Amino acid sequence: AYPFVVVGVVLFVQIMPRLLKADMAHERSLISGVAEAAVATPTFSVEAGTQYNPFSVEIAAEEGATVYYTLDGTEPTTESTVYSEAIAFNEFGTSTTLKAIAAVDGELSNVASATYSLEVAAPAFSVKGGVYEKLTGETALQFTCETEGATIYYNNRGGDPKTEGSKSYGSLSVLSTAEVKAVAYVEVEGEKIYSAVASEKYYISPVKPFEK
Repeated sequence: AYPFVVVGVVLFVQIMPRLLKADMAHERSLISGVAEAAVATPTFSVEAGTQYNPFSVEIAAEEGATVYYTLDGTEPTTESTVYSEAIAFNEFGTSTTLKAIAAVDGELSNVASATYSLEVAAPAFSVKGGVYEKLTGETALQFTCETEGATIYYNNRGGDPKTEGSKSYGSLSVLSTAEVKAVAYVEVEGEKIYSAVASEKYYISPVKPFEK
């Protein structure tokens, strides 16, 4: 009789936590009105949204769980790709929806979902638009870009910096009233992926500001 008792105890110890967890999930779903799975929903290391440099997302799940994911917006199943390492996002100009589920002993979690966009950041101006005596020397205008390795072009005559711009190599002096526009791009396999165009208007005194 003793072997059967031991086996019974072992099975009780292994199964009972899962039954309790499922029961607690059921109770919580009755209270909230939303179905809650017995397996915890996976979490992503990066919040959904727009990124301006290539990045990777790690998926975390409860101990012993197998994680399955998709990158095309479809609902993941146990036939989907098994997660084994961080997922890289490095293609500029794209938006991707990552979805994942966790599975333990035949039980499935709810679906975790996040949409990520990878874009080239618009250039930032070191001086905001406004009225100035002049912008030169230490106060000269400079452009920066959050996207590493991006090239910046500008136009200080109000034209399109993509087609009528000059490459930014350093600071830009503004000695007369002007609208300055700038754009950044990265080149991928010969194709330029552009940012949005950023612009500022500078009114150099004693010239009266023109109408915005």
